[in-house]
Amino acid sequence: LAIASPTQGLVPVSNPSQSSRNHDVTPSSGPDRRVFLQSAALLSTTLLMPTTPALAMTEFQKVLLPVVRISNELAEIKTLVREKSNWSKALALLQDAKYEKANFKKAFNQVGDNFAGNAGADGGTPKNEQTVAYMARNEILTRTEDLRAELEYLIKNEDDTADLYKYADSAATAMGRYLGLLPPAEIDQARLALR
Repeated sequence: LAIASPTQGLVPVSNPSQSSRNHDVTPSSGPDRRVFLQSAALLSTTLLMPTTPALAMTEFQKVLLPVVRISNELAEIKTLVREKSNWSKALALLQDAKYEKANFKKAFNQVGDNFAGNAGADGGTPKNEQTVAYMARNEILTRTEDLRAELEYLIKNEDDTADLYKYADSAATAMGRYLGLLPPAEIDQARLALR
């Protein structure tokens, strides 16, 4: 019988069938007792250790968190607007301070600026890529503002929902295009941190 140890691999433990005939739970003195105590100590520390190590986030991933949070919310809003009973919840999400133009641009600009500063060995992100990112940000902002205005209107007035669905779809699609400009591994790490 062996117990897994994160530092020493498998640690042998005496076989219970080889223990004393009277099934005494206290191992005898000697090597078996020492192995038992070492194994018990390792097992207790192994059980007390967290199952997943703490995420060590890069500065870029930290800056990316608000944008990924917005992405997650836009995906949720896209689903919420399909049911009229969820419109108030969708609107409440869109009325959060992070969707105000200045806050929204600031979050996305930090990602764009940080991404440009963290480019690989090629010396930096080409200026046109950063420009494309800012254009994508502006498209997301416009679609989000349209979506919020349409929701506000429809909550007060009965009308056709085609524009509402179109705005929700286009906001989520624009966000997908924006995230497509960024390193997928960084986005995945930021998403993990938000769980």
